[in-house]
Amino acid sequence: MASIAHTNSIICRSIVFLILVTFTVGCTTMQPIRGTDRETLSNQISVGDTVEIAQKTGGIVRFEVDEISESGIGGEGKFIAYRDIRQVWISQISRKSPGGIVLGIVVIVGGVALLLALIENNLATGFPSP
Repeated sequence: MASIAHTNSIICRSIVFLILVTFTVGCTTMQPIRGTDRETLSNQISVGDTVEIAQKTGGIVRFEVDEISESGIGGEGKFIAYRDIRQVWISQISRKSPGGIVLGIVVIVGGVALLLALIENNLATGFPSP
């Protein structure tokens, strides 16, 4: 009896995980920003945005922006001067690919249907629901 309840708990957690992954991965993309000067970047990047910055030295850093100043962009303990930036990408919701949204809806509907079936099965067999 306990193994059925344990199995149902694992299935419920798996459904929640799939839903979260679908919405976080399927709907966001890294979009390049044209230009690396202060004016261009400060107009297109806001505090709270997630960026990837390729440095002229060859390294790539990724962080959530918490500072946009006259001299550079910073966040999560990192600071990159505008003069050291080769390329910048910003994380954005993908509007060109509705496939992620459709997949998310399918996963949610399927997950709810599975969860309801598991609950109904538990009620029919007398086991408590997870």
